[in-house]
Formats: sequence, C-alpha cells, structure tokens
Amino acid sequence: MFNLAGWILRALPRESDQNLVRSRLAAKLTGIRRGNLKLPTDFPPEVLALTKMTKSQLRTHVWFIKSHDCPLSLKRETVDYIHRVFPGGRIRTVNGNRTVHEWHQKMVKPLSESDWPRLETKPAWPSSPTFSEMLEMGRRGKTPQPMLKLEKVKNHLTRTEFNADVALRGKLIGQQIVGIRSDVKVPRHWLPYFRYRWNFLILTVPYKLPTGLVRFLTGQWIRNPHNLWLRWKCSFKNFLKNCQTHGSTIGPW
Repeated sequence: MFNLAGWILRALPRESDQNLVRSRLAAKLTGIRRGNLKLPTDFPPEVLALTKMTKSQLRTHVWFIKSHDCPLSLKRETVDYIHRVFPGGRIRTVNGNRTVHEWHQKMVKPLSESDWPRLETKPAWPSSPTFSEMLEMGRRGKTPQPMLKLEKVKNHLTRTEFNADVALRGKLIGQQIVGIRSDVKVPRHWLPYFRYRWNFLILTVPYKLPTGLVRFLTGQWIRNPHNLWLRWKCSFKNFLKNCQTHGSTIGPW
C-alpha cells in the first residue's frame, strides 16, 4: 500500500536502498526533515532527480498508489479490514459508479488548483477519505477522523423547522456541504453549480441554491454522509441537535 513506484524499485533492486529512499521520503513529505531531499550520490541519475523535485512533484512520482487514483470498487474482505483498523466511519467504503464518475469528468467544468477548498486556512482533506486518500494522509502523518458526536443543545433546530423554512435549508446546506463524490449521480441540470476536481464535484455556488438541489444534497447527507465532503463530519440528525436559534441567527455552537 505504501510501496514505491515501480520505476524506483527497478532502478534500486537492493531492499536496503529502497528502504533508505522510503524513509527519507517520509521524513521530507511529513515535514520532519526540512531542506532538500538527500540521497547517496552513487544512486542512478533518474533516482537522484528526485532531489530536485518539490513536495507536490514527489507525491506525484514516487508512490505506487496516489491520492487522486479512483478505486471505485473495494472487495468485501478489504472493506471488513478497513472497518477493523479504522472504526467509527473514518473511511469511505461505498462502491461508486465508474460510469457516472467518467461522465461527470466530461460534463463538469474543472476547478482550478488555486481554488481547491481550504478550511480553517489550511489545505483541507475530504471528511470521509477513500482508501487511496487515507494512504496519502498517512504519508503526511495525518489520520482520518471518525464521525463527530456533537453535543445536543437546548432549543435546537428540529426537523420540522428545517423543512418548513426554504431559506434556512438552503443556507445550512450551502454552508455545511463542500462537495459530493463524482461517482454519485447528480442530475444534469444541477451540474453548473459544481466544479470537478480529484473525484469530487465541489459546490461553488453555496448561495441561492435551487430547492430541488437542496433536497437532493440533504437526502445524501441523511442516507450516506460519506458520499459528501462535510465541514462538520456528523450525521444530519446530530447536526440539527447542535444547531440553536438565537433570534435570526442559526448555526452550530
């Protein structure tokens, strides 16, 4: 799972050399070791070329499995193993529709790299990463988070109040949902509200959302929150219990 790319293994047939590259890459990419990547000067030229690459370039070239790979089908035994190692709904194990994913890639305009969502001023990770995204997080020293259990508050927002207020529904859904997985079918007439990037349809028009789109995204949150990128990784029911009304202001407190 954390193996080096095949071309590195072929260039460095000795296991000791492979382990040295692997450990120094881990130190470089996790920020433990600053400065340029240091490798023995007697390594093959194609391997020494890694020392001149940026972190972003290294992550693209050195791993056998990359974070932007799209493994849309996991075997049952793999899913069972993931749930044992990462309990609490940390990893998305839903088998998506590859045909839908490829259709969205063609139909939805791409999101520029500079516009990739940043939450709390830091580069963001999906709330429910896939298996390959989990690997990339591990390479950077990060761990997927379980589903949150937000504290229930007094006078919290009820399901009836949520359903009765169209403006409120649109506001909360626009604020809490960053995007939806590209392997989940989104009706064509709503695609202009999204931009595609790395297996996600990112919601780029969070205000004045159509009522039907709000209903669609709410249904996804209720049925399978792991299909969504949520700002607060929690169930829809739990989220409402943490929303309290203060005059005209409603939100998680």
